[in-house]
Amino acid sequence: LTAILFIGCVAAGAIQPYSWTPSKEYRYKYSSQVLTGIPELNNQYSGVRLSTEVRIQPQHDSTCTLKLESPKMISYNDERMELDQDWTPEQKHGQEEEIPSSIKTWLESPFTVFHKMGKVEKIHTENGEPEFVVNIKKALVSQLQQDLSKALESHSSSRKTNQVRSGDEQTPIPSFKTEETSILGECETVYSISKLPEHLAEEFEEEEKQRRSRDWERRSQGEEIEKLCEGKEYYEILKSKNLDNCSERPVFHKTFGIHPKSDGSRSSPQPSQSSLTRTIICGSLENHFIRKSSTEN
Repeated sequence: LTAILFIGCVAAGAIQPYSWTPSKEYRYKYSSQVLTGIPELNNQYSGVRLSTEVRIQPQHDSTCTLKLESPKMISYNDERMELDQDWTPEQKHGQEEEIPSSIKTWLESPFTVFHKMGKVEKIHTENGEPEFVVNIKKALVSQLQQDLSKALESHSSSRKTNQVRSGDEQTPIPSFKTEETSILGECETVYSISKLPEHLAEEFEEEEKQRRSRDWERRSQGEEIEKLCEGKEYYEILKSKNLDNCSERPVFHKTFGIHPKSDGSRSSPQPSQSSLTRTIICGSLENHFIRKSSTEN
């Protein structure tokens, strides 16, 4: 499962606290897909991809109103499929499927997110909303969740060469472990934050510029997007979830007809799973734009 969040158009201004400013509107392009195949044999994959625009309107009571717009469903089943570095198939491989009007209405219904210092506490959806639609919205919210409160604490053991700006002072960037709740359950989550050198930041923007040139829906937003991070520092936030270490997890796994045998290693007969989210921000930890966020499970 791959989920990708691209920044669209964000109103300029101060971003306090933790990237969400009341009275401003944030727009993103969000996509989530499932692809299956055997890369060792050939480049034939099959799967489905949901793509939609997202509007986020922060409120003064630490809530955000989110709305999905113009959702599209693309199905894939093709040989010699070309994928980019985000595992996104080329447009020529997909076929757009019609979304039933009833489901589209539920997808486009607004919902509310309650957050505190970047951590999502709960969400409110419409009564009677189908569970699978609620899960789609939870998956989107998981992409936006960045609990960076511990990142501002001073860690004397951290290297001074890897620093993040907090106000007018410099404090070391830590790696820290926490329990975080998402659609995958309440699981052990490790955050690692790195400041991107200038050449890597430029390389990132060039890759995104090339991506926009291939996406006509985002091509018109190019100039506005480039101005968002002009003169700002870039940071990479890696968030790794250990799905084998969850206090609560809404997944049940049972195998029939298979009798596992130990090969002498400490491997488990249960599938080992993890989730890795890579987020690029520009600015500081307290005052930043989420430039791009992608997750692979």
